[in-house]
Amino acid sequence: MYWFFICLGIGIVAGVEKILFGVMGEKLTYEVRKELLRGIIYKQLSWFDSEKRAPGILTNVISEDISTLNGMTTETLSTVVEAALGLVLGLILGCIYCW
Repeated sequence: MYWFFICLGIGIVAGVEKILFGVMGEKLTYEVRKELLRGIIYKQLSWFDSEKRAPGILTNVISEDISTLNGMTTETLSTVVEAALGLVLGLILGCIYCW
């Protein structure tokens, strides 16, 4: 019976964790895109003359690179938090039941 409640608790915590990290990643992506667009809009026209700053390249940065940032922050951070909490909880439960 205890095993069932532990599994249920872990499932609920993992689900809430994934949802919260997903929301955090979407907000991060939105804010970075908004600030990047704000910075691009207020540039002088001669700033766009360089090949590195062509509209297609800037659009690619806004769409793909920032989405990659979202994936790195949400997935990596989520995995690190899960591993750390699993280690701490495992040590605590090991100490409680072995001593």
